[in-house]
Amino acid sequence: MSSATSLSDENVPGPLAGLRVLEIGTGTNAPYAAKLLGDFGACVIKVEAVAGDSSRLRGPFPDRRVDPEASGLFAYLNANKFGMVADLESASDQEAVLALLSRCDALITNLPPASLDRAGLTPALLRQRFPSLVITTISPFGPDPVWGNRMGDELVTFAMGGLAYSTPGIPDAADDREAEPPLHPNCFAAETLAGLIAANATLAALNHRASTGQGAHLELSQHATVASLQHRDVTTYSYLGGKYERLLNPITIGRMPNFYLPCRDGWVTVAAPMVEHWDRLVEGMGRPDWAVSERFATPKARTENWIELRNRLIDWTATLTGEQLFEFANAQQLPIFPFHSVRAVTSTDHLRARNSLVPIEFGTRSAQMPAAPIMMRRSPWSLRRRAPRLGEHDTSLRTQGWPQAHRDHRWAMPAAPAVRSTTGGQASAYRPLAGVRILDVGQFIAIPFCTLWLAWMGAEVIVVESGRRMTSRSAPPFLPGLEGNPDASGYFNLLNAGKKSVRVDMTTTEGRKLVRALACKVDVLVDNFSTGVIEKLGLDYESLRRENPGLIAVSCGAFGRSGPMRMARGLHSAVNLYSGVADVTGYAGGAPRILGGVLPDPLAGTYAGFAVMAALTERRASGVGQYVDLAMYEAMMTLIPEAVIDLSLNGIEPVRAGNRDAQHAPHGIFRCKDEGDWVAISVRDDASWQRLCTAIERQDWLSDPRFSNATARCDHVAALEAGITAFTRERSAKAVTEILQAQRVAAGPVTRVDQLLTDPILSRRGTIIETDHPLVGKRAQLGLPWQADTGAFHYQRAPLLGEHTREVLAALLGLDDAEFSRLEQCGALA
Repeated sequence: MSSATSLSDENVPGPLAGLRVLEIGTGTNAPYAAKLLGDFGACVIKVEAVAGDSSRLRGPFPDRRVDPEASGLFAYLNANKFGMVADLESASDQEAVLALLSRCDALITNLPPASLDRAGLTPALLRQRFPSLVITTISPFGPDPVWGNRMGDELVTFAMGGLAYSTPGIPDAADDREAEPPLHPNCFAAETLAGLIAANATLAALNHRASTGQGAHLELSQHATVASLQHRDVTTYSYLGGKYERLLNPITIGRMPNFYLPCRDGWVTVAAPMVEHWDRLVEGMGRPDWAVSERFATPKARTENWIELRNRLIDWTATLTGEQLFEFANAQQLPIFPFHSVRAVTSTDHLRARNSLVPIEFGTRSAQMPAAPIMMRRSPWSLRRRAPRLGEHDTSLRTQGWPQAHRDHRWAMPAAPAVRSTTGGQASAYRPLAGVRILDVGQFIAIPFCTLWLAWMGAEVIVVESGRRMTSRSAPPFLPGLEGNPDASGYFNLLNAGKKSVRVDMTTTEGRKLVRALACKVDVLVDNFSTGVIEKLGLDYESLRRENPGLIAVSCGAFGRSGPMRMARGLHSAVNLYSGVADVTGYAGGAPRILGGVLPDPLAGTYAGFAVMAALTERRASGVGQYVDLAMYEAMMTLIPEAVIDLSLNGIEPVRAGNRDAQHAPHGIFRCKDEGDWVAISVRDDASWQRLCTAIERQDWLSDPRFSNATARCDHVAALEAGITAFTRERSAKAVTEILQAQRVAAGPVTRVDQLLTDPILSRRGTIIETDHPLVGKRAQLGLPWQADTGAFHYQRAPLLGEHTREVLAALLGLDDAEFSRLEQCGALA
């Protein structure tokens, strides 16, 4: 990694080399969006306020000594950037920023609208002055008429977006409503998610600009971001209604067994949801009498008797260590996985083999940090320069402008090419990925979620599936009376909206030939099979690229396609436990818990979407595609850079602290008057603390030495929380929110997952969408969490099984009726 002092960025590797990005932001979300673009080759200039980015004071610091030039979080978020300081209310500094914007491709900012207005940098003004500029703005709630000017932060948006209520998440669940409130992990989860999705939105708009010359203003709500990733849980309430239950139950958990259980030396997930899984589990346990009894003979019986089943399995797991259970799982090919602490996972051979951690310099020290979670074979990410010192490049950037980076032709704006996608759409629809064709052979959530968003952005997505072996189409929920109907699965329909379905049986020779032929006619192939399966199907990248040199192939797996654990199987729960995220999630003094929303899947799917768009960008310059390997655990590790860096730097392991923050108080989720009613409250500075005391009429706290500053409040947090709870227990969450927000204190009601589909903020911004399916009718779901001023996204329903088989095979492979009939007769289209 080079010194940050040099302004030379010649011959930068990465798929985004030549892209120029200006970041005006603080904290995590905007800096993380710009970091992703910079890690993959973009030239990024970071503009900080005179006081510096807030993450400079967050740490972790060497030896825990506060130093704004030695913050681990700042170093992680801002490597690969040049830095300058600007007072955006100064006319000369405004001109300096405008000069940089005049030669810029994208601006990413999380400054409030009022700050942008005072700086003369409102999106409307910038769009007029720089029509080809892509502007991405991030805010807690977007320009909502009620919430647009309210206070929101990491905790409040996480809670209002539904993720706190669904944490602990399946197969974990709360056992006690009072003792286990809705839970936030000890990391910047919501902000990181918002940054990732802002980077995706920016890349999509740049792709659109490459064909139209048109810039865009992209407006992203962090609250909508958190909500939009919860498709799995939202599906149940779209199809069946009801109220989300946080306690362990078969409706929230799904097929049994799927449990989070104690073992001899820790915790382990035991998942055998499919019939073949259960059969292998029973055989591996030696066919005990209870397991082969009628009480557990069918999936229905196992669900009905789930409490007894859980207790029986605890009797078994309690006799074995996590390592023994993992070895058992590998032998039986089962998704059973033990908990790993951050210390344990960061010392594994697998992380070393994949270079999942990389050294980072800050101050006079160095530490390990999470690497980028995307391995692009031809144009990998790189760590080229440390984070800048405050104002380090100020003089050079003001006098010389942008660094002399190689500016290649991929960022030119040619005339629009012919669009070959046959996907329908309204003329006013915003389809930044129109013309991109994707073959989707993925299973369950991660890859279907990836291609769902890509389809909504205009890509033509072709799903290959078979009626002989259905995965997500066989998964509930189903509408009453349509149980088992492959076209009525809510799970499938909400994750595959806007796609085409081709029915091909890949277990047949002719079926495999068909899919391989399709792979030679598309831009992108995506899969999340277990390692080795794609090769057995004849779809290995090395052979395909000889016939389709422009092909981009993305493989997504729990542990990636390389390293000693590449053959291991793992569901979302295993990824939670292996990534270290469970180690920072939990109640004070309690066990590690699993994050809600089956989050590894939509998170990994979003990273896969970023990888697709980055590879498409590189292909515009090179003309050739590449292979991308994405490990879900590496995606999850991007949520916990503080924990990884603090352990590496100071040897300090993370602490599970419930909803408390180590540096600010109060910071928590508090019980309100009504059953299941909670409110999130976050105070991050002394001014907010004073306003809180005024709001709840506790001015006496202002002279109480226990609460005199943030450190004192953290030291006496139990007493502080008791006082706040006395206030909240007498009121509804809505009432508490209104009282605190009136005093500019960040607060918001904790939203249940089933409430997301009627959330007024999401409804007003158009994030709640509706599709009309010929079998299940109109169903609500959550759409993309950002809006573009260039048009609205066009949402379409999910396909029926095999609905587009004849259309696609005729259009892409030239199959006539006679050949189609022959393939039907030989079973290739079953």
